[in-house]
Amino acid sequence: MYAKNTDAFTCSKCIEKTRHIEVDHVEVNGSAEAAINMKSPTASRATWELDGLSIHHTYLHDITICSRGGSEGMYLGMSDYANGTDHLMRNVDVSSNRTLRIGWEAIQVGGAIATCAVHHNVSEFDSLAIEPGQQSAITLKKGSSCEVYANQISDSTLHGVFDYGH
Repeated sequence: MYAKNTDAFTCSKCIEKTRHIEVDHVEVNGSAEAAINMKSPTASRATWELDGLSIHHTYLHDITICSRGGSEGMYLGMSDYANGTDHLMRNVDVSSNRTLRIGWEAIQVGGAIATCAVHHNVSEFDSLAIEPGQQSAITLKKGSSCEVYANQISDSTLHGVFDYGH
């Protein structure tokens, strides 16, 4: 699948009752927001948890800056674990993806509380917007407990991997 100038995979309410999501062999070019967006701002911890997310063999490139922000390559899970309400994820695997010229983070994972791995990805030229708090190839938001290994990162503006802490 190839998607140009669009949000290829933006799910909010569509994933609230979904388990075991797999995205593979997808190319996204020129999106003005996150190329792959797997979160539900309307779901809560009490009502739903994403169990089983696999994203592999994708090519995300030239993800530009939008006035609303959010130009990550992958935005997975919610960012505000500490609020106690955002939904959680478990059994997350992000592997063998390539990102090139990304406005904010190449891969951002939030609320992945168990069995999470980010590995064998290649990221080049991420965080081009130089937006504070959005300057890492791989960002683990609070609450995420992920193994991060065997990734190849080049030309990141600030951090290769940034972990906000569990």
